[in-house]
Formats: sequence, structure tokens, C-alpha cells
Amino acid sequence: MNHTASDFKQRKTALLSRCAAAQSLSNAAQIHQHLKWLSDLCDDTLKSLWQQAGIPPDFSLLAVGGYGRQALFPYSDVDVLVLLRAGLGLPEGSFGRRGMRGSRMSISRCLARSMH
Repeated sequence: MNHTASDFKQRKTALLSRCAAAQSLSNAAQIHQHLKWLSDLCDDTLKSLWQQAGIPPDFSLLAVGGYGRQALFPYSDVDVLVLLRAGLGLPEGSFGRRGMRGSRMSISRCLARSMH
């Protein structure tokens, strides 16, 4: 199935409604499962967007932050890292036309930031 950014928003709203309906003080332990479900929803959507964008197979998409820990909160950003070899670039408009935005960083800068 081909997912889009707007499709993600609709699916996220439906998931959050189901989670809210299931929440009560006695069911508070379910919150971890609900956070994982939201991360799983992002996985499905990003996999679809990645394929639709025609990203070359030697690129990697890594989940980071709360999303990477499968603890994505309802209104958090979905943080990902696109890892590619030096000298390569993403195809023009790969993500922008699909409702995604991001920044660029070299592998050496990623490694330097990971040390802090």
C-alpha cells in the first residue's frame, strides 16, 4: 500500500482515538504498547514513502530519538537519519513533495555529535 503524509495523519488520529478510549488509571501500563503502535505506524508510512521516492538501495534510513526507541509520543516529531556514502545526494524532491523536511549532516559530523 502506498502511504502519504496526509494518510499518516488520518491513521495517527484513528490510532490515538483508540488508545485514548482504552486508557484509564487501571490500564496505564498499556501506554508503552500505545507508544509502540504509533512507532509501528510511522515504520509502515516511512517504508512506503521510501519506496515511492525511489531511494537507491545503498542508502539507509535510521529511526532516532523517541521514534528510534519505539516510544514516539503523539505530538512528537518523527526523527530519522538518512545515511549515505560521501559524494551521494538524495534524488531531487525525494521527501519534500511528500510532506517531509529535514537537514543534512556529514557522517563525520554525526560521529562527532554522538560523542557528546
